[in-house]
Amino acid sequence: MIRAIPSRLKDAICVSVLATLIVFVFWPVLFEGRLLLPTDQFDTMTLPFSSDYGPPQAYNHNLTDALMQSYPWKVAAQKAFRYGEFYYWNSLILNGYPQYAASRQTYDVFNLLLIPFDLPYALNLILVLELFTAGVGMYVLLRVHSRHRMIALMFAAAWMFNGMFLTHVLNLWALATFCWIPFAIAMSLLYHRRNSIGYLLGAGFFLGLAFLGSTLQSAFYAFVCFTIVNVVWSMEPRKTIRKVMMSVGIPFAIALGLSAIMWIPSIELFIEVLRHGALYSPTHAHPYTIANRLLSFVLLATFFAPEVMGIVRSISLTSLAGVHPLDYSGYIGFIEMLMALWAIFSIRSSEKSVRPYIWLVLCGFLLPIFTPLFAWLYHRFFIVGTLGLTVLGAERLETFLRDENLRERGRKWLKWALRLPSQPLDFL
Repeated sequence: MIRAIPSRLKDAICVSVLATLIVFVFWPVLFEGRLLLPTDQFDTMTLPFSSDYGPPQAYNHNLTDALMQSYPWKVAAQKAFRYGEFYYWNSLILNGYPQYAASRQTYDVFNLLLIPFDLPYALNLILVLELFTAGVGMYVLLRVHSRHRMIALMFAAAWMFNGMFLTHVLNLWALATFCWIPFAIAMSLLYHRRNSIGYLLGAGFFLGLAFLGSTLQSAFYAFVCFTIVNVVWSMEPRKTIRKVMMSVGIPFAIALGLSAIMWIPSIELFIEVLRHGALYSPTHAHPYTIANRLLSFVLLATFFAPEVMGIVRSISLTSLAGVHPLDYSGYIGFIEMLMALWAIFSIRSSEKSVRPYIWLVLCGFLLPIFTPLFAWLYHRFFIVGTLGLTVLGAERLETFLRDENLRERGRKWLKWALRLPSQPLDFL
């Protein structure tokens, strides 16, 4: 008789599939010596070469940022870690700059890879391992939500390769922070189910790693995401305030303690800039009009097919809406997005444990579009909504596969949708 495969071994196999996907996609940079950095942009953006090219037109400015900012910061950090002299002061920026206070991934735990591995290979390892961590974290979260392994694997891969991670992968701000958030939320969900203080300590630990991962802005996104789900889970008669204080307050205090080395000097620098300097951001310099907001809302439909957003320098809905195509990204796959959209409009029939994620979706996509908070959140805040879509989509797909009535309704809808294009357009 063949023995059944142990549950933990099945989970290990699923995690190994995520690792295989990562290795397959990034094989050239891991094993063939290829570079992800666009070194050819030096010819068009630096003198004396740039004089022959005219004004630089970088469609993906994140590539330029990675070459001019992220990679040099890694070089400085590597020297500091290897020689035991923490890189507190950068004499190469302005008349000197407190680099440690810029909160640009200085304290990302994956920077430990800079010690044994040389750049640029170390940078490749960092981003690959952070993507893998994101996938494992989402798999763990979905398994805690009792999703079937294959569905958890499918949506973990969708989260691992979501549009916001990939378009900003060389900057690492979204990835370095949000690769840890599924772990923190999973610990919180276990606390709400089992009421064990140990899970709060785990949630605080992972939230602290998220805070350390990148910038104060991305740390704020992580806090909002973590707080929303815990507040909704804590809604019980006569216990709401106490449960919120426990489920949010304790992990947040732990996370603040772990990340104090980052946020204390960063806030001090930020205050000094506001008082004695100038805070520059494109979102502060250019108004976001009502027309921009309405067109931006229409653009959400392009998450089903990102390529319809237009080609480089074309007149497209993207350029008319005044939004940056790289920040405006929430793609997780067509089927996954379809299931998530269905979940949004049928949230009342969803499990109670996943209903808090509808608030992540609404806040993640609507706050930067329809409120004055856009000047501080940008469209980068979509990463919060993308996380919500991933969990909701997994729940709805599993419900669809288990419920025969839902499958029958789905087949009828699909037949109607396929027949619609063949109908004559009488109104023309």
